[in-house]
Amino acid sequence: MLTQGEDVEVQALRKRGWSYVAIARHIGCDWRTVKAYVEGREPGVRRRSDPDPLERFAPYLRARFADDPHVWGSALFDEVTKQRVRPSNFFAADDEAREVTEQLIRDAGYEPLYVGGLEHARALEDHLALWFAAVQAGLGQSFYRYAPPGEL
Repeated sequence: MLTQGEDVEVQALRKRGWSYVAIARHIGCDWRTVKAYVEGREPGVRRRSDPDPLERFAPYLRARFADDPHVWGSALFDEVTKQRVRPSNFFAADDEAREVTEQLIRDAGYEPLYVGGLEHARALEDHLALWFAAVQAGLGQSFYRYAPPGEL
């Protein structure tokens, strides 16, 4: 981190046309630190290389926690386990990870529903987007369950 005085000097040198590397040598730090300060970012914090996959679900998550912003994961788990039948949880996994993934899903209170290898991960994301759209449109807090006839 730079001191306030160094930050001011970095900004002034950049306005004079100095390169990030030249400023870094002058100040005695990495050029990426200089660039972060010039761009107004917090130094040392990486920018995501891809969009945040949770961002599109932010409205749903805000609504879900509006009643109780301090809800615990264990309380959410209790909601799952109180259901008449276990809710489903789609998953895609490589063959090596399938067994462990299924057990983790069962331990969380869901019935695992295998859809194939990781090549199907995008389809899972699209399915969740559809489900969250229904939640936002008025379905509200909900679980889903897919099962053969007679198992519900």
